[in-house]
Amino acid sequence: MELASYTDILAEPKRFLDTELTIDRLARQNDQRIVWQRQGSHWLVQHPPAAPLATSELDAIHAL
Repeated sequence: MELASYTDILAEPKRFLDTELTIDRLARQNDQRIVWQRQGSHWLVQHPPAAPLATSELDAIHAL
């Protein structure tokens, strides 16, 4: 999913909030889509986070 570019956000600051809300929504829904954003001649790519751990998995990690 392509996000507004840095240049687009500078030109229209309202797009910053739209982009931030999109990222927040994807994270909260554990959406597994990859998102990318153009930064001049480069791309910023954000891969989805790992799935949340179960309580027993967290307990096992804490026990280490």
